[in-house]
Amino acid sequence: MRKLSQRAQRKHLELAEAGKYSGGGHRPFRLRYDPGSQTMAVVAPERDLIAEACAACLAGESWDSIARRWNDAGVRTVTGRQWTGGEVRPTLKSPRSGGLRPTGTSAPDGTR
Repeated sequence: MRKLSQRAQRKHLELAEAGKYSGGGHRPFRLRYDPGSQTMAVVAPERDLIAEACAACLAGESWDSIARRWNDAGVRTVTGRQWTGGEVRPTLKSPRSGGLRPTGTSAPDGTR
């Protein structure tokens, strides 16, 4: 079982280094899968919403008020639901929202 886990981690690292999407789960807010290039492409309107929301947070606005603003504007989560402050917070704090790819907690060889 450990070898399977290590192989999967190596494959995900290989895909990350090639800039390709490794699949799984819902798409991240601000990104969509481009089957032609097998990479994630930025959704400009969602990217702009995240930038505005980050600036608003730094100015002291609450997660809930951002959620209300997005809901009033008709913006929905990637699963089609209305936003809550509890969904805005991890979206804005996600490494992906900052243009980074989370690498997980350990390397394929089990080291940190």
